[in-house]
Amino acid sequence: MSVHLVALDYSAIKEFGAGFKYIKLVMMLSLIAGWLVGILTKFPEEIEHIATGFIAGSIIINSVKDEFPKEGSNVKYKVFLISSVIYSILLILSHDFG
Repeated sequence: MSVHLVALDYSAIKEFGAGFKYIKLVMMLSLIAGWLVGILTKFPEEIEHIATGFIAGSIIINSVKDEFPKEGSNVKYKVFLISSVIYSILLILSHDFG
């Protein structure tokens, strides 16, 4: 998610103005807070599965809605497809099968 924030930093500041810098700071701090909660807390497996599904679905919806090349643009879909496959592989490999 942090890489996503860095990639969209310039365009978001251009679109939303200087106020986005504060929103970006809050989002980055929430990433660190979420990481700490994940390390320090053990949730039941059912809750982890629901949260993972919700987050994965949110990422897919946002990718399709905001980042997929618009119709009529000269952007090639190959880069989007390759990055989607790489992200899917990372999600699969990050699953703990033990």
